[in-house]
Amino acid sequence: MAPFLETKKRVILLIFEAVDIPAELEKYEWVDFRGNYQAGLNELFSQLAHPIQEEHPVPESGFKAPAVVWGTIVFSAIVAFPLVKYLVDDFYTLLLIRCLIRY
Repeated sequence: MAPFLETKKRVILLIFEAVDIPAELEKYEWVDFRGNYQAGLNELFSQLAHPIQEEHPVPESGFKAPAVVWGTIVFSAIVAFPLVKYLVDDFYTLLLIRCLIRY
């Protein structure tokens, strides 16, 4: 057991990525910084001022990203989709040339 757990002081876990949490830490308060740093900071200050009893367990899996990341992924997929046909055609053309040169 970690020495700080024996002091009976308040502990707030700061979650920056989902990891396996030891059983002795699961009962403590936590703040999720994975999605939005500013929102996590606001939640931390709120919990410091007014302690709460967590209703949900600490996140141990999953990926959380800001909306701008998801928007970029969707935009990239939309832009790249029409180009895939040309890339596939080019790939097969290069493959055919490679096969012809080989023989």
